[in-house]
Amino acid sequence: MRRLIALVFVAGCASAGAPPGGPDRKLPPEITAVSPDSGQTNVKAKSVEFRFDEVVSDRPSGGATGLDQIFLLSPRNGNAVVSWHRTRITVRPRKGFRPNTAYKITMLPGLLDLHGNVRKETTTILFSTGATFPAFSVVGRVFDPHAPECAMIGDECPL
Repeated sequence: MRRLIALVFVAGCASAGAPPGGPDRKLPPEITAVSPDSGQTNVKAKSVEFRFDEVVSDRPSGGATGLDQIFLLSPRNGNAVVSWHRTRITVRPRKGFRPNTAYKITMLPGLLDLHGNVRKETTTILFSTGATFPAFSVVGRVFDPHAPECAMIGDECPL
């Protein structure tokens, strides 16, 4: 009887080896969903949620010291509040989203998974807390320093 107990005990001991679950992952974390969707209007959310296909690190790669440095929010009113939740990250303004405002959130490269794989793509979403997006325009003068004859207002320049 003692031999049987000893045999069961020895058979149940841990042994060195690769963890179960297949080979190490070599791909960076992929975004599986963003809520609200880019282009959505009348958004009433308290935060924007990025979901990933695996657990991501709560610390970015490179010189960034926190996730708030790879998530940019515009317009901003102070730094964005960025929260880590294993397979998702939420982003929100410190004082909440303003009504009738269009927002742009950019995730810069640098997000890591737990295997050290780094996302190298930039991802941007746009949404509005109002019924429409405001009209966008750029005001200013454009000139080509290599064609100074085209720098005067009203001059037509060949393309």
